Amino acid sequence: MNADTVGTSTEPSITTCAFVAATALAIGEAHDISGLDFLGAIVTGVETECRVGTLVNFPFLRKGFHPTGNLAPFGAAAAAAHLLQLTPDQWAHALGIAATQAAGLLASGGTMSKPFHSGKAATNGVLSANLAKRDWIARANAIEAPDGFIETHANGAHVDTLRAAEGRFFILDTIFKAHAACQLTHGTIENMLELKAKHGVTAAGIDAIEVQVPHNFLTVCNIQEPKTGLEAKFSLRAVAAMTLLGDDTHDIRTYNAERMASPDLIRLRDRIRVVARDELSGGVAVAHVHLDDGRTLSATNDCYKPLHDLPKQRAVVSQKFMTLVPPLLGRERAEALLAQILDIDRLPSVRQLVPLTLRQG
Repeated sequence: MNADTVGTSTEPSITTCAFVAATALAIGEAHDISGLDFLGAIVTGVETECRVGTLVNFPFLRKGFHPTGNLAPFGAAAAAAHLLQLTPDQWAHALGIAATQAAGLLASGGTMSKPFHSGKAATNGVLSANLAKRDWIARANAIEAPDGFIETHANGAHVDTLRAAEGRFFILDTIFKAHAACQLTHGTIENMLELKAKHGVTAAGIDAIEVQVPHNFLTVCNIQEPKTGLEAKFSLRAVAAMTLLGDDTHDIRTYNAERMASPDLIRLRDRIRVVARDELSGGVAVAHVHLDDGRTLSATNDCYKPLHDLPKQRAVVSQKFMTLVPPLLGRERAEALLAQILDIDRLPSVRQLVPLTLRQG
């Protein structure tokens, strides 16, 4: 499962956290760590990555860079460094090794290379910490050095913003991707769900829809006529139409080439217009649905708004887990794995999790 961590609603420090858990599990299995230490590594990784993200701030990366590819290696390296108990000098070198591997293009959206960024970040984190453990030397100040990460990847360093975050735990502002599509489409999906729930909007009664988003959304998730499931995840028009037609946007299997070619989806998709608005920022999306009876209904949602209700958050994440995992592992094994995860702080070794994650047969 994927999760993003944000800063403020107006200037988010967006990072992706799934790779931190993957890194911690890989190192944890190898070194037989406890569940509590596993959680400590996740917190360490998320907090480190978010602080690098805060330092470069919003818009944190130069045009074309993808945060998961460019910021995620720092979180992965920190999680691994924590578990490998690196010295302070080794920590600096581990982050330097991660910095020199930071790469990832937004242009990869809608292809297999976009989720590859997360896996590569975890790989780079494990490699960086293990090399540093063996006294591999990097530029210890590679993040802030001349020709270093900030100078090449970002639009300057925001030291005051970073200092203002002292004492803050970014992990408390984690948002989870309930829908199996690009995070930037989630506000639009929630708008459609809200209009269906509150006003009984159906595809049959719609004349036209205008989806309003911040300008940066257009370069990330505005594929006009997606042909594949991967492209659908990065198409505001497609996910809006899917939601109104009753498709389960939480389920990754919903996004496929056959669905993208279906006449009912294409008809509704082509009545949807996506426009950028200067007054919108962060993760805010607005929808205006024009009905054939002359009414116009509107909804607004923010896909960067953290869900601070922890019981509800646990329920949302558990629901997504039980949507995605049973098709791979079977329901019984998925339920057993979820129970272990929810009780992980009492787990004597994360090695207990690994057999449950393996497919049988």
